[in-house]
Amino acid sequence: MSRLTPYQPGQRTYPPLPDHLRKQWEAIPPSGSQIQYRPCSATLNTGAVFPCVYVLEAQKYIDVWGVWPADDPCKDHIRVHEVASLSESPYRLPVAFANQLYRAGESGMGYTVFTLVFADGAQVPIGGGNAIDFVPLPDGRRVADIVRVVPHAGRDQRPIHTQPTYHWCLFGSGAGRGGSLRFV
Repeated sequence: MSRLTPYQPGQRTYPPLPDHLRKQWEAIPPSGSQIQYRPCSATLNTGAVFPCVYVLEAQKYIDVWGVWPADDPCKDHIRVHEVASLSESPYRLPVAFANQLYRAGESGMGYTVFTLVFADGAQVPIGGGNAIDFVPLPDGRRVADIVRVVPHAGRDQRPIHTQPTYHWCLFGSGAGRGGSLRFV
């Protein structure tokens, strides 16, 4: 049974982003409002590929999210020292559409619903959290086929597609500024 407990994020230090990864990361155009996201695909030193990863400075992350990924059972994370290379995610919503959704804000407390509209007129409702850069692609569809998004639309349609699983990968140091509650 889950229960709410007090949480103090405290300070965390992650390895720095190595120069070769920083160049790859900086080449990915950012999206977002409160925070600038660079939606990545990360190839690990083992050869494993994680196609949906937010790589972010620790302080910027904790300022917005308030709980470290390792302390949040709802967040997956990978360690920066495990990453061999970064590129733009193939599941990334085009920047202009992502920014439109970030400007529109959340659809309800802690969630966002929107509809993808494809070039052939097909509409796919999406539901998820407040990081909205990664979208599921139904069979035969590509990100390049998306022609617009409709914020807050689709909650009454079925099925609502959920966002792909994504990971966080933090670098640098950060300190939480306040306490909160979290589920344990």
